[in-house]
Amino acid sequence: MKPLSILFGFLYAVFAGKYLIPLVTKRMYDLVDPNDERQSLQKWQPPLIGVIERVLYVVALLAGHGGFIGLWVGLKVGIPYIRWSEKDEKNPALGRALFMNSLYGNALSILYAVVGYQIIQLLATRPWYAVLAAISLIVFNLVIWIWLESVSLGKREPEKQDLEK
Repeated sequence: MKPLSILFGFLYAVFAGKYLIPLVTKRMYDLVDPNDERQSLQKWQPPLIGVIERVLYVVALLAGHGGFIGLWVGLKVGIPYIRWSEKDEKNPALGRALFMNSLYGNALSILYAVVGYQIIQLLATRPWYAVLAAISLIVFNLVIWIWLESVSLGKREPEKQDLEK
């Protein structure tokens, strides 16, 4: 492994994930609970833990301990979060939806770390595979975001129509 491969792999995992994952997760949380004031109290925490996680995941993969990723995610989702189990009279499925949003964010974070790891592995021997993997995940992330935007627009239209009646 060359130092530049390692640098590019970590930069991709950390920064591509930092800027692209929130496009999806923010839209998902807005779709589930757009008036959630509690979410705004901790806006800085998810991006920070995501950056740290992706570094840990790439290091674990490089060290041959990919099982660490499963252990870490298991600890995160296994700890009982009160918010996920809350019942809301208007939206009884809110806790499950918030839990699922968290899982999607974790899955994307793992994908960015795995591709960062693949960049480290492939850049020296098969650079086009590394570039293809990196671009493919970015496109995948953007397709999900565009789809969520269309869902969001479709969700807002009936509300506008209801106001006009």
